Amino acid sequence: MRKCWFWVSFLLLIGCGVAPEGPTQVPPPLVLPSPQPVPPTFTPGPVQAFPSPTPAPTREPQATAVSDTPIPFENTVVELRYQIPAINLDRRLQGNIASQIILIDETTGQGQQRNNQAAVLLQLQQTLKDLELAPVPEGCDRCVQFSFELPLADISASGWLQDVTLLSSLDNFMTLTLGPHFPPDTVVGLRRNISQYAPAQSLALLPDGRLWVWQSNQDMIPEAQAGDSTWMQLIDDLDVTQLANLYQADCQGSPIEILFIGGDETVEVGIVCPEYALPAALLPLYTQLDSVMQAVITNNIERPPFGFPLTALIDFERIDGAQLTIYADGTAVALDNNNAVFSSTLGVTQIVSLTTRLIDSGELATGLQSFGDDVPQDNISRLLVRGETDVFDAMWAEGDETAVLTELNTLLQTLLNPADDLQMTPTPSPIP
Repeated sequence: MRKCWFWVSFLLLIGCGVAPEGPTQVPPPLVLPSPQPVPPTFTPGPVQAFPSPTPAPTREPQATAVSDTPIPFENTVVELRYQIPAINLDRRLQGNIASQIILIDETTGQGQQRNNQAAVLLQLQQTLKDLELAPVPEGCDRCVQFSFELPLADISASGWLQDVTLLSSLDNFMTLTLGPHFPPDTVVGLRRNISQYAPAQSLALLPDGRLWVWQSNQDMIPEAQAGDSTWMQLIDDLDVTQLANLYQADCQGSPIEILFIGGDETVEVGIVCPEYALPAALLPLYTQLDSVMQAVITNNIERPPFGFPLTALIDFERIDGAQLTIYADGTAVALDNNNAVFSSTLGVTQIVSLTTRLIDSGELATGLQSFGDDVPQDNISRLLVRGETDVFDAMWAEGDETAVLTELNTLLQTLLNPADDLQMTPTPSPIP
């Protein structure tokens, strides 16, 4: 009972300590001061640019070590010797690191230097390193004796050169630099350079009457033959003081030729396209030399004939297609417009007089003006005359023919329609 009152008293005491419940009071709103602007305290700095990429560090170049030994530009890389003892041909070639080639004619003592020859020297080295030479037959002084040395490759050889291509190439290269070779004391010689139709060919007549004729592609030249004794008279009759240094015309496939005339003062005459360029004064000697060379040439291709034959003095092409050609031996050949050929013989005096009158007329000129690329080939009359000192030509359009052609027209008509009272012996020979 006493314990029960204790708990009642305890609960009453707790109830007296708690405030009675009422409405919840809301506290008055708190009045805050309005925000004040903050004065700026930060000054923007300059715009910062992004830096460019920093290059990677490089090593400073070191000085190149210079050798104390200079480059031996004068050192030989190719040396060769080319000989044919029978005709006293002895020529030597030497090339160095500086791409210089020195060519020496051991017979005459003459020499020439050519610069910037790197391509030639390279080709020679490539060719010679694989070249095989046979032994020179004993006592063969007409054989091409050849020796070479390649110091950088430690290669050398000597023997009988039989390579046709190398023979022609060496001959051509040395001739272009040193000039053609003729044996000492040559009386008359002719060199004909290589062309698309034939290899290079040379001829030389010696004082003892021996005649040498050889080609650039021959590993052993033919034996000497007996020369024609009449050549000496032809040379004596020739006035070399009246000769030009060069006779040339523009002919396709015609090689450069050198005519050599010995004596107290040697004479060399250049000839290109002799058919259209050679004067009558040189015709007798040149045609003799040419006939010998043509008779022995080998490995050649027949060259198409030129319109003006080498031995012709006058060639007249009439506007109607008829043609008259008069040769140095007096032969006159007429061709009508039906391709029928008629021939006869004229006297030497008549030919000389006719040639002189044509040249002295003043209507012909040198230079082959009627054969240019821009010259019409149809409906014109054309005349070629081989004079003593030069070749003359002229052309006339229809209706422009002059009196200078009267004699030629008369002669042409006479050959095509022979007259009984003319002192000729016409021989018609129609082409089948």
